[in-house]
Amino acid sequence: MANNIYSADSTTDKIYKHDGFSNTILDSFSSPSTAPVGLAWDGVNLYSSDDSTDKIYRHVNFTSAIETSFSMGAMTIGDLSCDLNNLFCIRGSGTASVLKLQGISSTILDSFSSPDINPRGLSWDGTNIYSTDISDSPSKIYKHSGFSASILDSFSSP
Repeated sequence: MANNIYSADSTTDKIYKHDGFSNTILDSFSSPSTAPVGLAWDGVNLYSSDDSTDKIYRHVNFTSAIETSFSMGAMTIGDLSCDLNNLFCIRGSGTASVLKLQGISSTILDSFSSPDINPRGLSWDGTNIYSTDISDSPSKIYKHSGFSASILDSFSSP
C-alpha cells in the first residue's frame, strides 16, 4: 500500500489526497477555511491549518467533517506536523517560531525561534524536526536536533 501525499490549494480552497507520490487525485474536499496552508496526517485523521483565521482543524479521517478545532489567537499559523501525542506548527509574521502543542489544543508545551524569518514547511521524523525557510535565495531546509533550535545540518532548497 502506497503512502499518500496530501496537498492544499488556497486558490480553490480544496484539500487533496494523492495516489502515493503522484499527481493522481484519489479524493478531495473543500477546506473549512479560505486559506489552507498546513496539513498533517497522524495515520487516522487529517489536520489542517488556516492563516486567515489562525485556526487548526482536526478532520474525521480524510473528510470535510471537523472533529474539533481551536484558534491560536492572533498568530499567523503555517505548516503542521504531528507525532502520536502532539502537534507541531509554525508561527510566522514577525515572531517566526516553531511550536510544540499539547495534544490537540492551543496550549504551547515548547517553542523555539525559527532559524530564519520566513518559515514555511515542517516535518517530524520521530526524532528530529525539519523546517524550511524562504527568506534567502536560495531557500533553506534545516534538520534540527530533536525539537530544538540547534541545527544539525542544512542545505539549499532546489
